[in-house]
Amino acid sequence: MRRTFILLFGLIILAHTGCTRSNEYHSLIERELATKVRNDTLLMDIRFGMKKRNFFAHCWELNKKGILAEGINNASVHFEFIRFDKEYEVDFYPIFYEGKIFELPVKYKYTAFAPWNPKYSTDTLLLEILNIHKEKYGNDFIEIRSKNQDIGTAYVRVDGNRRISIYKNIHTNSITVLYFDLLSKKKG
Repeated sequence: MRRTFILLFGLIILAHTGCTRSNEYHSLIERELATKVRNDTLLMDIRFGMKKRNFFAHCWELNKKGILAEGINNASVHFEFIRFDKEYEVDFYPIFYEGKIFELPVKYKYTAFAPWNPKYSTDTLLLEILNIHKEKYGNDFIEIRSKNQDIGTAYVRVDGNRRISIYKNIHTNSITVLYFDLLSKKKG
């Protein structure tokens, strides 16, 4: 009987904690949208609302300068950088709605990924990418447990209309940083 009570009590606490995080997240979105502040800047001067042809022209100019390159199968934009004495590869391609950017998924990986080396693990990569984004946007990322078991924990920041979600992609040994415009007509 005591064992059942402890198990039931633990489940209630766990459910309450999950609901509290969910409520915190939804309150955060409502509070930020109420500010009516627009934050459209994303990555490399790419912005929410940028038209497709402007995106291609912008990336072409950065490509000519040697900053960006074509990604795998010509299906994404690619660049590399060094930080924390490690080399990173980044691939991204925006999602357009009515010809304008409303979402930007960005994939980060180690150039020298090795599953047996903790220095290059996905957990380490997640913390490094999270720290890079905290430096840029501030420490206001909240930790949310995803309903998708493949993602696990996500770190989310909302400022105005811009939601930034950072999470692991265990199938590709990468970290996804997902920028989403909460004011877009396309809901995510």
